[in-house]
Amino acid sequence: ETGDDAARLLQRDGEILLVLSDVRMPGDMTGIDLARLVRQERPSVRVLLTTGYVEGDSTVDDVDLLYKPYRANDLAEKIQSLLRAA
Repeated sequence: ETGDDAARLLQRDGEILLVLSDVRMPGDMTGIDLARLVRQERPSVRVLLTTGYVEGDSTVDDVDLLYKPYRANDLAEKIQSLLRAA
């Protein structure tokens, strides 16, 4: 539900291969914060962020962005591509 929830789940579950998050989300942790945490603590986990826009310099190097609106097929293809690259 929140970035904090995702961070806790990431610490408990060693089988996570990919994190999909919106850049903007409820709670104190943004999707960008979550992506940075994943990069630091679990660098083998792929991260895909989705957004309608990114403000200022709020970006993360080497994190894939999927801009809204997108089709389900676009999302599926991006996820498959990221998992193949793992």
